[in-house]
Amino acid sequence: MNSLIQRICGLAAVFLVTACAALIAVADTPVSHMTRDEVLAENTTLPTEGYLSTAQPTEAVLDKAAAAGYTTVIDFRGEDEDRGIDERAEVEARGMRYVSIPVATPDDATWDKAEELGEVLASVDGPVLMHCFSGNRAASMLAMTAKLEGASSSEALALGKRAGLTRWESQIQAILEAPTP
Repeated sequence: MNSLIQRICGLAAVFLVTACAALIAVADTPVSHMTRDEVLAENTTLPTEGYLSTAQPTEAVLDKAAAAGYTTVIDFRGEDEDRGIDERAEVEARGMRYVSIPVATPDDATWDKAEELGEVLASVDGPVLMHCFSGNRAASMLAMTAKLEGASSSEALALGKRAGLTRWESQIQAILEAPTP
């Protein structure tokens, strides 16, 4: 249980759309070991080692993540959202695994999707970069997955906040406090 909670906590991965320049500035520092201050990016969190949660990544961010040993990119954006790049192709071209778990609205933050995220996290071997547009969806799903793995509602919510949960906090708190399936 602790291992999966740690994976989920660390899952925070992909809020670097505006962080690209900051990430490039620390080119010799492995991304998986950077602190939030080293990343210097808005909407970027490192809730635990091995997980980076950020906004939409650019090609340059994906380059740095791949060079730092990230193995998986989890995209929580809706299928119809413009990413500015062919993200699946760009991720796979860098030797990383691309996973899409679309969460367009708070209503899309379901226990089934949290379970799917838990399965993905359990299957990865290496650091994970997670993202949506601003970080709320990635943080929401991380919190819900932690709850499914045995975290209390308050522990899961705290993890979500560390991962960047802001605008969706009240909706996710209500979901976390309701009985899980």
